[in-house]
Amino acid sequence: MIFILYALQHFTGGDFISQKFFSGYAVAEGRPVRESRLPCCGIGVGWFLFILGFFLGAIPWYIGLLLLVCGRIDYREKPGYIAYTIAAILATIAIVLGVTREADDC
Repeated sequence: MIFILYALQHFTGGDFISQKFFSGYAVAEGRPVRESRLPCCGIGVGWFLFILGFFLGAIPWYIGLLLLVCGRIDYREKPGYIAYTIAAILATIAIVLGVTREADDC
């Protein structure tokens, strides 16, 4: 079997093998694309603000929310942006519920 495939490849210039077995796959040609590194030690601004928000009392989450709404974002950083947006919403709900519970106790 291997000899037959080798003979077909040798006599047809290699086109038979690639058309027969790999016809359904797209092949990217040209130079490979290199993407630039993400800022903040390679984790991106979104995840950096998410982690920083735990230490600085959710303030970076609100700053990041403004970045998400007003700025251009890299598609690779979108999960980090979504994570701190959800964290900012949950922090707002926790703060509002905590303030209203203390007001009812008085």
